[in-house]
Amino acid sequence: MRTDSIELLKRTVEDSFGHRILSAGDCLQLCDSIHKKTGHKLNINTLRRCFGLVKTPYNPSGVTLNILAQYCGFAGYSQFTERSCSGEDNGVLPGEDKKLVEYLVALFTNTKVQHRNDPTFLSSVKQALLLLGQEPRLIQRFQKLIAKTENGQNFYFEQFVNIDKLASYYGEGLTYYLAAKKTPDAQLFGNGLLCFRSWLTGDKEGVAYYFNKVATIEVGPATHPYIGGQYFACHLFNAALTGGDLDSIASEARLFFRQIKPSKEDYRFFPGFEMVMADALLQVQLYDEALYYIEGALKKREAELPAYMDGQLYHAFHLFYAIALAGTGKGEKAREEIKKIDINQFYFLRNHYYSIYYLLLKRWSGRQSAKTITQLDHLVAVTGFTFFKNYRLQQGPDVEV
Repeated sequence: MRTDSIELLKRTVEDSFGHRILSAGDCLQLCDSIHKKTGHKLNINTLRRCFGLVKTPYNPSGVTLNILAQYCGFAGYSQFTERSCSGEDNGVLPGEDKKLVEYLVALFTNTKVQHRNDPTFLSSVKQALLLLGQEPRLIQRFQKLIAKTENGQNFYFEQFVNIDKLASYYGEGLTYYLAAKKTPDAQLFGNGLLCFRSWLTGDKEGVAYYFNKVATIEVGPATHPYIGGQYFACHLFNAALTGGDLDSIASEARLFFRQIKPSKEDYRFFPGFEMVMADALLQVQLYDEALYYIEGALKKREAELPAYMDGQLYHAFHLFYAIALAGTGKGEKAREEIKKIDINQFYFLRNHYYSIYYLLLKRWSGRQSAKTITQLDHLVAVTGFTFFKNYRLQQGPDVEV
């Protein structure tokens, strides 16, 4: 059994889990996550030995390695070593990988979808995304092909926004999407996300470039709420960097929000405008304004979600709520809200992103440790979101990374 492939598997497990495994508590959470995802149970002491928290001269057993590989989306450890440790990365896909790309593209191009909220098709897309996440050599070719298809545009790019990979392959894929889909809404959507990427990665020139593209597009009551949120978020990011009037932008956003017409399709029950705006407002430290959208969204959550909607998307509002409460000096209430947060409920395409927020909250609440700092550094490096190196809550203890 090759030690280097085992080490690579452990890093892949940590990426899937969302942060480094550095304590018995991490192992306990990982045990729970593995059981929920695979149906298999691993002993906490097995994981402690596997991740070096308890010294042992032995490698993990074959059974343990198979379960860990399945947790990362592989059939077993053998498939993991074949696909992840082969060393083939010359830009030319082997025949087997080429067939897999063709199959995944066919899933999007040949499937007739009656509704954009078809739960069966959405489930298939989710599984395809999980598979691609473990096959980085396939992604560029896949995205180039899929960006030219209607289903690829509607589902892969628009409905399954991959924030965790915004600074890597998903962000690169948006350039193919923008080249293929020229409608005003599509251009606002794609350039809005690239503006967000530039903000998160500390690229000031990028923020200005993509903001200028977004600012030329008109929005109105019929604009999709999520896209409308992006429009105002880009204005906030640009103003934060140029000394613009943040309060004026926030007021304009409220006026727009009150005039939004209910969407007649897909995520009409989901508070997309509120999610995008709350996130942006937290990052420019307009905490009171963020509370307005967060509290409204949490009230909507009281209604039963339709079958096609992933309830994990909503869990972020508890995270946002705790941050906004802490930022407005409501420390006791913020700590109560933190208790409601379950890191295993973070949306699978934003797991790393939300975990950064969660670790910052832990530090704010006084649970700072060397492990927390290490985990934050790891997640900032994995995502490329250097913005969080200097992010701090306005009230309460310093939360600088």
